[in-house]
Amino acid sequence: MARASAWAFGDCVKFESPGVALLIDSLRKQMGKRGGVWDVYCWNDERVLFVELKRGGRDRIRSSQRLFLETALNQKLPLDTFLIVEWNLGEPV
Repeated sequence: MARASAWAFGDCVKFESPGVALLIDSLRKQMGKRGGVWDVYCWNDERVLFVELKRGGRDRIRSSQRLFLETALNQKLPLDTFLIVEWNLGEPV
């Protein structure tokens, strides 16, 4: 398995939706902090999906991630905008 330090990050391309960036900035301002935004976000036109990745048995939702979810739900983002993915190494659980 390759380590991240072995990858050439200089050739990466950043894709970003201005609308999603504004949404995230707005949520951060309402939260009063920058942390807590979920690991991955995807978008298609105006639809967005926030994904939080957790390693089974080793990782938990942090209070800042709960605050991000609560803030977004209070701003009327639908619940199906959020997905938590639990993953494990090795044999399926």
